[in-house]
Amino acid sequence: MRDGFRHYINPDELDVLRRLAEASEDLCEADHTVFRSLVQRLADDVTVQSSEEMRTARLNGILEFETDDVRVDEDAEVLSTEAGYWVQGWLWLAKHQ
Repeated sequence: MRDGFRHYINPDELDVLRRLAEASEDLCEADHTVFRSLVQRLADDVTVQSSEEMRTARLNGILEFETDDVRVDEDAEVLSTEAGYWVQGWLWLAKHQ
């Protein structure tokens, strides 16, 4: 399994990333704070999602639920709850014309 995951980037973070890409010398201290926070959050997410517990839950989701109409990616996000796990997946729906 891969240990690269999709991550949510909020609009403030995206604005800072755009400014960083276009003209990093124009970033203010608040931008640097947002950027450092984003990097730390992404690093924390990768640590959690790469754990053996989450990898096992993801693999179980793939083995138990994949059909022709349901897919679980190798890099699906997994949320742990007291009673089990939520595993990110895809559902295929036919277009109705």
